[in-house]
Amino acid sequence: METMRRDFIGIASHQLRSPLASLKWYGELLVRDALKGLKPEQKTYLTRINDSTARMIALVDDFLDTSQYEDDAQSSNVDRVHLRELVKHLVEVHRPLIQSKELSVRISSHGKAKAVYADPAMLREALANLVANAVKYNRQVGRVGIALNWLGDEVEMCVSDTGIGIPKDQQKRVFTKFFRAGNAVEQGYKGTGLGLYTAKLILEQMQGSL
Repeated sequence: METMRRDFIGIASHQLRSPLASLKWYGELLVRDALKGLKPEQKTYLTRINDSTARMIALVDDFLDTSQYEDDAQSSNVDRVHLRELVKHLVEVHRPLIQSKELSVRISSHGKAKAVYADPAMLREALANLVANAVKYNRQVGRVGIALNWLGDEVEMCVSDTGIGIPKDQQKRVFTKFFRAGNAVEQGYKGTGLGLYTAKLILEQMQGSL
């Protein structure tokens, strides 16, 4: 039953990709070519259609990614990864939102830095979720701290922020599939509840922990 469920999610997600891509393309054409001639309420409708399509595409991508990692497929694409450079890159990816929210970001290192050996794409996917959450759920003019602690042959990455946090009575569910904190939902933050679940899967496949 579990295998059938995963297969269904994978097949359904693949089948949804093409029509969603078409919706996105035609929506963008309408915005580009027809927006000037639309009434204000029509512009609002079109913007909502495009936003909903983008969220649906993100959801399908999350389903596919999660399904892939749930199969416990160990990657053979292991390479040297310079963790500090990866973290800098992840911060730059979110630079527009960081600037719009006027966040200050501090990256610090402790101990003798070493390269880690991992699948670069998988490691990026896992750590990107942590950085994204620290930026996305932060308050205006907040702070993000990313500390890399090298402890012998191990490295620990700690991400902290001044965001909305997770209610104490819900924290034990933080790595549950599809879980979203009540305060995040109430405040209108969009998400699928798969980010931390997927990050934990990836890191455990790399013999790490979250």
